[in-house]
Amino acid sequence: MKDGTGYTRRRLLSLDVLRGLDMLLLTVVGPFFIAYNKAFGLSRDFMRQFTHAWGGFTLWDIIMPLFIFISGAAVPLALERRKKNGRAGWGYWGHVLWRVVVLWVFGMVAQGRLLSMDATKIDPFNNTLQTIAWAYLACAGTYLVRWRPLRAAIPVVLAVGYAIALHACGDYSKNMNAAICFDRWFIPFVTPEKSRVLALADPGYTWWATIPMFAAMGLCGMEATDILRSGWPPVRRALALGILGGVLLGIGWAFVPVIPPIKHIYTLTFTAQAMGWCCLSLALLYYLLDVLGAGARWLEWVLWLPILFGQTAFLAYLCTNTFGPVLAMWEKMFEPGFAHLFGPWGGPMGKWLAGTVLLVAILKVRRDSRCWLRLSEGRAEGIDVASVKAPEADGGAAEQWAAVGAALLAACVWTGRWIWKGLSWLWIELKKLWREMVEAWRNPPGAKGEVRVRERFAAVGGVLRGACVRVGRRSWAGMVRLWAAIKQGWGKVVEVWQNRVPLESAGGKAGRWVVVVGTCGRGWRELLMGMGWVGGKIRDGWFKGVRAWRNRRQGRGRGQASDSSGERGGGVSGAG
Repeated sequence: MKDGTGYTRRRLLSLDVLRGLDMLLLTVVGPFFIAYNKAFGLSRDFMRQFTHAWGGFTLWDIIMPLFIFISGAAVPLALERRKKNGRAGWGYWGHVLWRVVVLWVFGMVAQGRLLSMDATKIDPFNNTLQTIAWAYLACAGTYLVRWRPLRAAIPVVLAVGYAIALHACGDYSKNMNAAICFDRWFIPFVTPEKSRVLALADPGYTWWATIPMFAAMGLCGMEATDILRSGWPPVRRALALGILGGVLLGIGWAFVPVIPPIKHIYTLTFTAQAMGWCCLSLALLYYLLDVLGAGARWLEWVLWLPILFGQTAFLAYLCTNTFGPVLAMWEKMFEPGFAHLFGPWGGPMGKWLAGTVLLVAILKVRRDSRCWLRLSEGRAEGIDVASVKAPEADGGAAEQWAAVGAALLAACVWTGRWIWKGLSWLWIELKKLWREMVEAWRNPPGAKGEVRVRERFAAVGGVLRGACVRVGRRSWAGMVRLWAAIKQGWGKVVEVWQNRVPLESAGGKAGRWVVVVGTCGRGWRELLMGMGWVGGKIRDGWFKGVRAWRNRRQGRGRGQASDSSGERGGGVSGAG
């Protein structure tokens, strides 16, 4: 999609901002008003907007439907380039299934108690990330339907079918509606015996029965993106999406006397109202940011915080839910100090401020590191550093600094591997030495008859002398190789440094950032690879030890069995 400057945007700015506003509402705005209510007190009607009441529509209720709507809206932008000749292949479905699995697992970690490792507590489906996984899968399949009217009809059929089943098979009370009855019947089939999932579940919320409505919300978001990517003029696109949102709101309000809006079970009226507000919000932001503000750089500064949260929404959600206790501990560290300086109201407000600052810092570091890591691989990955330079820089110094950093990093990595190999060889030699010493102590060479202690010590001393000679020779050879490698690496660094371009004339901070971030990124990857290798060695050693222990145990059992059989056989022969 091209803006007013002719620059092709890879993503809709309005979509990022809308996602960021949703995340800000969940992680910053909501906690702010909760803290403000503790400090100064707010009206009960206002604070009701930050709860999930049974019946009605509150501000807090829009968060989860907006998540699902945005996930569906991003499908055409993410999956179009994964098609081959307009068809979905292994790359298309591999990407889709991988995202579904990741979202599902992290959803189980966030609220499904997966890390408790207790099968009776683990809930396979009760989190927003898992609803996004269902919506993403439905959108990926529907996106392959070429006839657009059929694609637009699928979410309508899903929503209306679910609404009819919900209305015809029960009432809208918390314990007798059709959705909760279906979940109570179905969950025992996907959980082990004596499972406590139903006892630990959030009261009134349904998940399995509501899958068609989750898919419908994701498909509604995909339809919104199809409208914004159509061949109409930009103003007409925004107007069409706004009209769609108004129609959905009208449907949601018109059927309220018959079907109450209930977020817990996603009734038709609640879902229609939620999708109406989502479409209206996206249409307004699209008109303001992608039409009127196309190519305006100042918008990125004004909307810096929503864009940051929009581009790192997954991490922000995990920080709030999965790593919430860590943030809580950080906030409690500052609460007494703020209360001491500003009075009782400073405690909750300082706690909120400390958590918000830490969350923003984490998201910024994550986004910047992801951006710079793509630009800072340098020659090690075969990427021309000059191609990622700043517009006012020629990139020469950045390339030289990247080469110096790559040479230093390669030397450090090689040295670390050499040290690790040396330690591994030393450990093997120590084990071998210990076995030889034990054998020499038990059976000294040349000993006849009764073995004296002096002969044992002499044999062990001979083994130690031989081991010291071997270790000394190996260490000397290793030091010679290490010194040669250090000289070679230092020579490369000096050569690059002597042929450098003055940093001030080509890139300034860009060159330093390229080197620092690239070096840190490659070092982090090497560290992870080393940790994985160490973990594999520990695992192999553990399994080897377990097998040896089992073999010894089985051998001891066979020996005892043979002894007992011999005793029984001797008794019988004696009696005969």
